[in-house]
Amino acid sequence: MIYNGVEFDRRIRKPILLSDRMELVIVGILSRLKRQDEAIRAVAIARSQMGLNLRLRIVGDGERDYTRRLENLVREFGLEDCVEFTGFVKNTRELLADSDIALICSSREAFGRVTVEAMSSGLLVIASRSGGTGEIVKDQVTGILYEVGDAMGLAQILEWVSRHRAAARRISKKGCAYSLDAFSMDRVADEVIDVYQECIDSEIPVADRRNSYSTQLA
Repeated sequence: MIYNGVEFDRRIRKPILLSDRMELVIVGILSRLKRQDEAIRAVAIARSQMGLNLRLRIVGDGERDYTRRLENLVREFGLEDCVEFTGFVKNTRELLADSDIALICSSREAFGRVTVEAMSSGLLVIASRSGGTGEIVKDQVTGILYEVGDAMGLAQILEWVSRHRAAARRISKKGCAYSLDAFSMDRVADEVIDVYQECIDSEIPVADRRNSYSTQLA
């Protein structure tokens, strides 16, 4: 398996979780499959039942009916002061730089480019255990995983992060280092070249490989 390469922002990452308020962000098209409603429900639980001070920014646009449902959910839970809809944002780097935690709540996710970009930006990634996300995020090592649909479980993770900030920062740092290494354009290019070389080698008799390599070098 060779994942897509990602062009990373190489600026120095600021430490996360330094202020009392935890800054959450969820990026992607507003869709039932992305489950932004789950993030809102988790924030409501974390705020009302656990007393957490947090803000959630929902970045993106999409399905009109679903967007209205999300807006109604925010009003229903009285979260207007801590949940913000930013709409579509072409470049999310500044938003990520101002955040502590990236939520990935999708019920179906292939290669999570948003996940990798959040990790490489130094954010703590809290993601649902679905699709390719489980391959990218190693639970309690490079991020934290929860079960799809479990808003209470997500809220409990947020509470844990609030109480164990140093440990959460260590996970985010490991996630950042892992993403920058595993998904860099150079790394992916080298892996593709290795596959081509293996294919070439398998078609050339052993006795002829030395001449083949000499020709390539020439």
